[in-house]
This record gives sequence, C-alpha cells and structure tokens, in this order.
Amino acid sequence: MAAHQRAGVTIVDPDTTWIDSDVTLATDVTLLPGVEQDALRAALRHRTVAGPDKVDAEFDGLHADLRTHFPLLHAACERVDLPDHALLLRWPGRAADRPVVLMAHQDVVPTNPRDNWTHPPYEAVVDDGFVWGRGTLDCKGSLVAICAAVETLIADGFVPTQDVW
Repeated sequence: MAAHQRAGVTIVDPDTTWIDSDVTLATDVTLLPGVEQDALRAALRHRTVAGPDKVDAEFDGLHADLRTHFPLLHAACERVDLPDHALLLRWPGRAADRPVVLMAHQDVVPTNPRDNWTHPPYEAVVDDGFVWGRGTLDCKGSLVAICAAVETLIADGFVPTQDVW
C-alpha cells in the first residue's frame, strides 16, 4: 500500500499499479475543525451513488445534513430547484453582472466488491487521524469545504462583490 501526501491530505492507494477513480481515499482530520469534520463525516455516510444505483433518499439526506451543518449558508442563499437532486444556491452579492461559481458534485462512483477498502466506504471511519470514505476527496470534501468557507464568511458579515453561485 502506498500513500501520497499533498497539501495535508493523504491519498492511500492499496495497489499502486491500479490508480483510477476507485482508489481508497482518506483526509487528515487534524486539518478540520470539529464542525467541518462532523459535516464531512455526515456527507460521506450518504450513498449518493451515480447512475442506475441512485437512491433519492440518500441525496435528500445529504441535503438535510448540509442544512443542519451550515444553517447560515442556507438562510442567506436562494435555492434554485433543479431536477435530479442538483443543488444550486445563489449567495447574493453587491452586484450580479459578473457572477462567481463555486462547484462540487454530490455523487460518488459505486463501490466494487474487488475494491480493497481499509474501512467500509460509507462509514466515515476516523482512524489514526484520517477520515476514510467514498467521496472524501472526489468530491464531498470539496463540497463541505465550500460550504464551510461560505458559512464562515456569512457569520463574519461578509458580502461578496458579485453574486456567488
């Protein structure tokens, strides 16, 4: 098993000859304050699998957890309802003529029985300072980081120059 360190995040690959979307991923939780760690672990527990194995209730649960962990974001932003559980929020800025986009996807690749997971992919296990789970880096980690950053800025009274989507 090989581990690669980048910007405080360790990517653990059980078979270095096989690197694609099915690598086992873990995030160093010492970099995450408690609220963000809780939000990430909650997000990872939802089996938001893409494709024919998709379960609507998993996406609904993820959205509910995001509302719970980031209440200021959800109070300050306008939600645009889109089909297929897409989540689009508009954070009003002082102007709307040059909007900014922050993006992350919510779905994950289905797990495969041949995957060599150190910990079950949807349990968000913390082991030796790392949280393990499907979607940790692609892309629920980014989703939670974006939400946490916006939540913090809203709490500080920040108003963006342009609308942020």
